[in-house]
Amino acid sequence: MRKNVKAIIAALSASIMCAVPVAASFASTAATTSITAEAASDIIYDAQHAGVVKPSQVICYSLVYDLNESNKTASLNGRYNPVRDITLPDQLRVNGVLYKITSVKNDAFKTTNVSQYTVNNFKGGKYLETIGARAFQGTVVRKVEVTSKKITIGDDAFRNTSVGTVILPGRATIGDRAFKDNRWLEKVQFVYNDSTNYNSSVSLGSNAFENDPALTNFNSQNRRVLNLHRNTFANTNNVYFSGFSLYYVD
Repeated sequence: MRKNVKAIIAALSASIMCAVPVAASFASTAATTSITAEAASDIIYDAQHAGVVKPSQVICYSLVYDLNESNKTASLNGRYNPVRDITLPDQLRVNGVLYKITSVKNDAFKTTNVSQYTVNNFKGGKYLETIGARAFQGTVVRKVEVTSKKITIGDDAFRNTSVGTVILPGRATIGDRAFKDNRWLEKVQFVYNDSTNYNSSVSLGSNAFENDPALTNFNSQNRRVLNLHRNTFANTNNVYFSGFSLYYVD
């Protein structure tokens, strides 16, 4: 019986290990055949497979990721232990296999009590394409930065948070109420970081930035069409738009 207990403890310990981030390696191993030239400049974390928790999950730097074996992608699905700064790598390497981190799942960090959970900064990697509905709702997240080519942010994703600055790629779709009720939000910027988002459009959902009294700076590095609703900035009255041609969809 004692041997079995030790084995379980050893397996659990291995499941929550995560090595220091490394660049993609081209050493002569079986896994290197799956590493592309693009991945050579990626930030890659080496994680241990957390089969003790769930066969398709890993835990890395106190964050839980779900793995999709069919398309070799990973989704951030919350925290295993308290963590205040979240910087996603571009990929995870699990048992020699690379998984691109493409999404944050619905309700991943949602809380009903803002004082209970703080995320000082959230930074997404270059393959992140989706931040799910209510993913950070009610948290004390202070800065959001996404470095990918495009992003879709779900309904209520950052509603009622403490975010002050948001930096997003030029191809962006922001859902209904995504940044509603953020009294500290001052700046939202869309950056040109890839030829695919040069002069691309940005779409904002209903009430996406409602009740954000401090928001004054809403800008783009390139001239873009901004698709929005009449109520997108309801009760947010001092916004200065730069680099946009506004187009109302209702």
